[in-house]
Amino acid sequence: MHSKLRKDIFKKCQLRNKNYKFKGDRNWDRFRKQRNYVNKFKHKSRNVYLTNKFNGDMSSKDFWNTVKPFLTDKMIDRGTSIILKDDDRIITDEEEVCNIFNDFFSNAAKDIGYNDVLPNDVSPENIRSIVSMHSNHPSIQNINDMLKEPSETSLSISNVSQEHIENLMKKIDIHKSTGFDNLPPKLIKLANTFLAPHITSLINQSIDSCTFPQTLKCAEVSPVYKKEDNMMRENYRPISILSIFSKLFETVYCVQLTEIFDKLFFSLLSAYRKHYSTQDVLIRFIEDCKTHIDNDYLVCAILMDLSKAFDCIPHSLIISKFHAYGFSDQTCALIASYLQNRQQRVKIGNHRSQWLCLSKGVPQGSNLGPLIFNIFLNDIFCCITSTSLYNYADDNTLTYFHKNEMILKNEIENDLSNILQWFKSNGMKANPSKFQMISFKKNEKCFDGNICVGNVSLSPEPIVKLLGISIDCKMSFDYHISILCRKAGRQLNALKRLSKSMNKETRFTVYRTFIMSNFDYCACVCHFCGVSNNTKLENIQKRALRFVLNDDTSDYEGLLEKAGSNTLLIFRLRSIAIEVFKCVKKMSPSYLHDMYQSKSIKYEMRDSERLELPYFNTYKFGFRSLKYFGAKLWNSLPIEMKTCVTLSEFKKLIKSWNGFTCNCNHCKRLC
Repeated sequence: MHSKLRKDIFKKCQLRNKNYKFKGDRNWDRFRKQRNYVNKFKHKSRNVYLTNKFNGDMSSKDFWNTVKPFLTDKMIDRGTSIILKDDDRIITDEEEVCNIFNDFFSNAAKDIGYNDVLPNDVSPENIRSIVSMHSNHPSIQNINDMLKEPSETSLSISNVSQEHIENLMKKIDIHKSTGFDNLPPKLIKLANTFLAPHITSLINQSIDSCTFPQTLKCAEVSPVYKKEDNMMRENYRPISILSIFSKLFETVYCVQLTEIFDKLFFSLLSAYRKHYSTQDVLIRFIEDCKTHIDNDYLVCAILMDLSKAFDCIPHSLIISKFHAYGFSDQTCALIASYLQNRQQRVKIGNHRSQWLCLSKGVPQGSNLGPLIFNIFLNDIFCCITSTSLYNYADDNTLTYFHKNEMILKNEIENDLSNILQWFKSNGMKANPSKFQMISFKKNEKCFDGNICVGNVSLSPEPIVKLLGISIDCKMSFDYHISILCRKAGRQLNALKRLSKSMNKETRFTVYRTFIMSNFDYCACVCHFCGVSNNTKLENIQKRALRFVLNDDTSDYEGLLEKAGSNTLLIFRLRSIAIEVFKCVKKMSPSYLHDMYQSKSIKYEMRDSERLELPYFNTYKFGFRSLKYFGAKLWNSLPIEMKTCVTLSEFKKLIKSWNGFTCNCNHCKRLC
């Protein structure tokens, strides 16, 4: 919009009103000519504007802020105005919106769990009185049972060196948001040599005095849109924007605590841990299910739902858990000081709400918050007896297999009852009405009974969504692939309308960022989606390459050659090869290490890096599984790839690998 276009639109409105008031051919013709002129001029101005935006610096925020609204609805973030609806009242005043959000975020977990506020005095001398309040708590007893041989010396956070702080400051991401203190990360990073001695001294004083600075407990919260109606406050997630100094303090604590707890965490606790991902959890879950189905077992899974899991953590209880794990009173006092009297306010654009105090929960967006959440959740694995629990943050999936339906039902209900009791005693709120249930079985009707969760009866659903992947009871992934294709197709249609404003380089960038990202996520999990689904995916990429290259005549192979790209099938095969490499070299989570077994060769061969092909009963669940397929793929790789030492070296070599060289029907069926 510019001044000339605005004047022309105003003239069009005048002529339209005149035509309504004094109807006649002359007035209509004048209005029609002006309307057509304005429409052409508007389209021309729009194209000029978009051309300037799209063909500028593609690393700038201006470029991405222009592109994103055309391709995704998740564009509402910090710095933009938000309109809310409350009791049929539309709220546009940004200051009022800030206060509504702040009140909602601060009190979201007020009615969840129980009152467990830390006392005013959280000094080391008072820690024992805090811990004694929970001495008979089931979780504390579980931790004590888990640590059969407690450490003779207390675990603690120790002082750090100036060199360590300098290294941390050199790694500061200058693109991170500025906190309430308005000190930009770039400035602090540039001044690291001068500031490092002072920050080191402050951090060590904090550790020695067991006190976290009060000024660093203040956070500005950014409401980030999640899903559904963007005018409802419930559909936003609070992300805390902390000062860089606060994050430096937290990082020092976090590094030392992570090193200790990596030995104490259960292996299936997967979120916020190095080398763990959602794909690892999904691979373990689906491969376990396929193995049991292949052996003719009935498998049942319950997907659980929690309300405000991060916001309702009781502070006194988490301190008691730290103490139960063997941490000293001084370290417990330091963590208590970190959690106590935290304050937050909501920031939208240039408007801010009032400061409010938090009495429970951990800040989302902090460095230490996710680790504290993991520590709090770790002992949940102690309350299950016969089932398997797959966890990623607040997503928990309970699974059990058996040939007898009644035994399966009883075991699942028993462990579900234990887990619900754990949630209740730990101040968390489960929503049984939102739990999902799915069952799998080979060549027969799946489990059609009901699982009782409290007063709620769950029945099997044909499709459930776990960690962003839609899983159906036949594990065909038909529904998930249809969603991906539909989303990518809509994005392509939007891009085609903008194609005149984009040059080739811009189209390539947007294609890789938005279209290909649909197929990047957990590519290994949905590999066995069938020939028809694979064809759908390849057709989407063919359409995308025609748009990028502006080529409507070349065939798919020609388009791939021009773009220097590969088929999505080859991309998935390479992704699987990388996952197998990580499993074989013990770089993946420990619960994936037993997926592949090295083949024992009695005589000397040039290729001794071979895996055992596991025995299977069925084609659908045994032959077409990552356990079998990964071993087959690994054995077909060149020896120089399998003998790589580092993951980066393997990734570099796998880029030149274009799939199975064997053309037998056996290998073709695997793909």
